[in-house]
Amino acid sequence: LGHRLVDALVRHARSIGMDLAVLACARRLERFYAKSGFAAVPGLTADRFMDIRQPSIVMSLDLVA
Repeated sequence: LGHRLVDALVRHARSIGMDLAVLACARRLERFYAKSGFAAVPGLTADRFMDIRQPSIVMSLDLVA
């Protein structure tokens, strides 16, 4: 279900003309998002994201390719 949701969001982003999708997630979710084509942005990490105190990474997906 999770992959279907991410894939639907990626299709929608492409349909409205977005060029790039960016997200922040817990490092443990890197493989999950990588299966949908996202890649970790080297060097972009945080000790927390918004009010959640959990180490996070930034991932991106080129929507034009």
